[in-house]
Amino acid sequence: AGPPRGSQFDDEMWAQATTTSPAGGGGDDSDDGCVSIDFSAYCFGKVVDHLRLLAIAREGDRSALAPPQVRADQRDNFARLVRYYFPGQEDTFIGAVPSHFALSGFNVKIDTSKAPGGGAEVAVCSAATAHCCAVGAVVLPHKAVWKVKVKSDSGWGLVGVIGNANPDTHWSYKDSTSYGWAGSNQVWLAGTNIKNRGGWGTWEANDEAILRLDLGGTKPRLIMWHKRISRIFTIGLPERQDGWRLHIGLHHDNINHMHLMLPSADETALVQ
Repeated sequence: AGPPRGSQFDDEMWAQATTTSPAGGGGDDSDDGCVSIDFSAYCFGKVVDHLRLLAIAREGDRSALAPPQVRADQRDNFARLVRYYFPGQEDTFIGAVPSHFALSGFNVKIDTSKAPGGGAEVAVCSAATAHCCAVGAVVLPHKAVWKVKVKSDSGWGLVGVIGNANPDTHWSYKDSTSYGWAGSNQVWLAGTNIKNRGGWGTWEANDEAILRLDLGGTKPRLIMWHKRISRIFTIGLPERQDGWRLHIGLHHDNINHMHLMLPSADETALVQ
């Protein structure tokens, strides 16, 4: 028989067939009770690997496990496999948009349909001709971790946190509760720009960064691993009883499109 046709997942492909295997002794074959399923070996391997991680993880840590990282050309197939074999448990393997990824848009378009295979990914696009922003609709949990991808041209854009749930539409980055890294060497601390702080440069097209909110130490802080620059940046935060929210700043003529998603386990380890 030929190799599994992993790109085809119609009803025929899911048909289960009883197979035989050598039983030994005289070369006769006999039914050994095995079941053969035509599937994508790559996708099934991802499922098995994740089940193994779930089995060895401590009970309290299982919900924090990031879904498997699946190749772009196999994400639809992977989603079909998971939905067939694990109905109702898709979030475990594909991922769901966390509640703290819910955003309030200020002159931006927010789209959760961009997630390949139904995973956890939110697209934020400018709908204005100047500065605009998206702010978390809920407060970030302790040790929240998220990943940001710049999906448009380089230039001005901001990634960070904010305390104010309703900042000025055009000037959210200047809000007294705004902290984050922006284009043009800007680092915003309590609404004040401290250029080049910590050696920060700017955002470029296709940049990726992993961020973590750390409220458990002696001083709250926001940590960011920047993939292209390959280093960690840190911003100290004041104590805030009302908590912190995601903050993405965009500009129509510069960075006008970012994606927000969950990082992989390896990526999360970069900001631990």
